[in-house]
Amino acid sequence: MVVTADPGDVAALEQLLPEDRLAITAVGNGRKALETAVASAPDLIIINSKLEDGDGAGFIQPLRDVLQKPDLPVILLTERGDASEPLQTADRVATDYVARPFSPPMFRTRIRAWLARSVGATGAPVRVVLPPIIPELPEEPALDLTEDDVNQLLSSIPLFAPLSSEQRSQLIRRSVEETYGAEHTIIHQGHPMGMVYVILSGHVRVFEPVPDSSVEMFLGELGPGQIFGELGVLRERPRSASIVSLDPTRCLAIPATDFLYLLGQSREMSLSLLRILAGRLYDADRLLARHAPDPLTGLPGRRAFHELYRRLTAGSKRRGTSVLLLVVDVLHLKDINDRFGYSVGDEVLRTVAEALIGSSRTTDLVTRYGGDEFTALLVEAGDKDVEIIMDRVQQKLRELAAHRNLPVTPECRMGYAFSHNPPDSAEEFLRLADEDMQRKADAQPK
Repeated sequence: MVVTADPGDVAALEQLLPEDRLAITAVGNGRKALETAVASAPDLIIINSKLEDGDGAGFIQPLRDVLQKPDLPVILLTERGDASEPLQTADRVATDYVARPFSPPMFRTRIRAWLARSVGATGAPVRVVLPPIIPELPEEPALDLTEDDVNQLLSSIPLFAPLSSEQRSQLIRRSVEETYGAEHTIIHQGHPMGMVYVILSGHVRVFEPVPDSSVEMFLGELGPGQIFGELGVLRERPRSASIVSLDPTRCLAIPATDFLYLLGQSREMSLSLLRILAGRLYDADRLLARHAPDPLTGLPGRRAFHELYRRLTAGSKRRGTSVLLLVVDVLHLKDINDRFGYSVGDEVLRTVAEALIGSSRTTDLVTRYGGDEFTALLVEAGDKDVEIIMDRVQQKLRELAAHRNLPVTPECRMGYAFSHNPPDSAEEFLRLADEDMQRKADAQPK
């Protein structure tokens, strides 16, 4: 169980522990933790020292009491300045603590160590040596750069090489050096433009949201000598992507006004930036094209379904929630095309797509899988919801057909597969749903 109001803590742990097959239950405050602890029965608790409803350490003993586990491992997540806070005071007995920003390998080692000592949660005996309980600083880039060092580094970067040494020195003096721990979100998608960043050491990852989806797509990694944040500055628009540090990273943050001024002063620098942008846009377009929507219905296609399936089901597994897959075949589409024309057939397909969208949530994934085939992957939907959803789809089909004055009401055959632990492969889940659809077809009167 992770007790924190900071979604970044939960996201970091979900990325840190996927190979350990651990189910993570996240709650936002101490009271909620006490309410849900018995049902979730955690083997280890990570609790933020500062919660919206009080001191996190104050909830440690009540959580052990309600779970009747006096030796339950509890890791207290503290801020860097709080590392001297005692672990053991009256009624506040933390097993361990980790100061934020934490080193991911170190934090994972501590989690595995305490679980191995208590329940062997990794499924097999684990031999680990618990690091000493001392405040541990994250690994930082081994750099202690002077202005001359940074100037020399910038001169080796094609973008800044055309500038004179004096221009680079002025730029450095007006900029700020920033150091980020691993898994730190440096830029959030949607944030206003501000700085252009030059990576002095470390690496970052770039994520961009998939259109009409809650999923973010990994676009690539950037390392020393590369820049990010320039598109927002050039377009004077909010950030279009999120940038997350992969490991401890040091950057030179350049004010937008200074960056734009130098571009205006140096033709060679502008041309160098154009080459960088052209390469990035080409790579990004190739990736995003794989998720291009179907031109007829506007839905994602088959490739997008398979690529997004893993992400959505992995998130569901981490949260311990169920997944429902609905497969839909449109019946008699060829007869409709032959009798009424392809324009009516196209409108039938658009109607089915709209009925599926209207019967699902924005967090679900609806795709046009093939010519007359659709899929709907519904997260956190239960087995008991199947008939309700299918009836809702049929009702919306009738309503939309009447509203659009279609000469026929679209007919569909549907099947489903449901699981609390969906297969890693989308093909297996699709096969189960197709078999259910075929059983229903065989059971109908001939």
